[in-house]
Amino acid sequence: MQSDQESAQTFPKIGAKAYIWLRGLAVLAVIGIHILSNIPIRFFNSASGQVIFALIDQSFRWCVPFYVLVSAYGLSQKYGDRQPGLFEVIISQFKKLIPAYVVASAGIYLALQVVPQWHGSGRAPAFLDLLFHGSVDYHLYFVWLITQLYILFPILAWLRRRVSGWWLLLLAGVWQLAWYWWLGTPTDTALRLQYASDQAQYRVWFSWIWYFMLGLQLEPILLWLESKSRAGWALLLGVLASYGWTVYFAVNGMRHGMDPLMANRFTKIPVLVFASIASLGFIWLARRLAMKARPSWLKFLDWLGGVSYPLYLWHTLALRAIFTWWIKF
Repeated sequence: MQSDQESAQTFPKIGAKAYIWLRGLAVLAVIGIHILSNIPIRFFNSASGQVIFALIDQSFRWCVPFYVLVSAYGLSQKYGDRQPGLFEVIISQFKKLIPAYVVASAGIYLALQVVPQWHGSGRAPAFLDLLFHGSVDYHLYFVWLITQLYILFPILAWLRRRVSGWWLLLLAGVWQLAWYWWLGTPTDTALRLQYASDQAQYRVWFSWIWYFMLGLQLEPILLWLESKSRAGWALLLGVLASYGWTVYFAVNGMRHGMDPLMANRFTKIPVLVFASIASLGFIWLARRLAMKARPSWLKFLDWLGGVSYPLYLWHTLALRAIFTWWIKF
């Protein structure tokens, strides 16, 4: 992961400390989602239980969009107006990403085969097949996803030199709305079956392209927010309203028999709105905290931010151990 000095150079508008804090907060949100998914769903079968589940789960759903957004922002700041080459981006980004991913995937795969409670009765898929699709464990789709977006970045950088970034952001937004709407419509087609699971939806770049383009346009957006005296209040109201909408949407889906994983998934329009506004709001707030006296609890986020990538890669293994041997339902 990046040092404070590297972060300061790559994230000048966000700020090194603010970026590290938000990275720590985001990985906490990821862990929160996965803790919730380890609790048997029977505890949330009642009407009030469904509301509690959605209130907790949806409050964390800004985390992966935030990571996609700041990854794009970091690339835009690193290369500026220069056209990056594909291999330049691959070598630069993958050397930070892939070795740790391969080690974690191998360790998790081995653990899943060795511990009887963690593997099924059938034959396990080949390790290399799972590795190259981010499927060794359910959260590792992110590495496969961000790899696709890194490869796409030189093309987007080339387009931004010829077309306004705002037009590209608009096109990405229209696509994302249309794609999420289609994913939420009940149609029986081969394409529908291909993307029937949340994991299948998460692994493809075009399920996240809006957030990536938002990150590429983040600098002018932050400058615009800084020029508005009531930006903080507007962001707060936007977060609360969109959070209420996404919770309502999730609860309504569960009450109509939808699987809780699908009702609370990332790839739906209310989460698109909530995660976008929440990410901007957290960045806006963290930058202001970084300019003032820092509360002692931010030291914890400092530490978390520094270990966020290895923590992200390995945390599901720790959760499996906890819920297998210490917390039993």
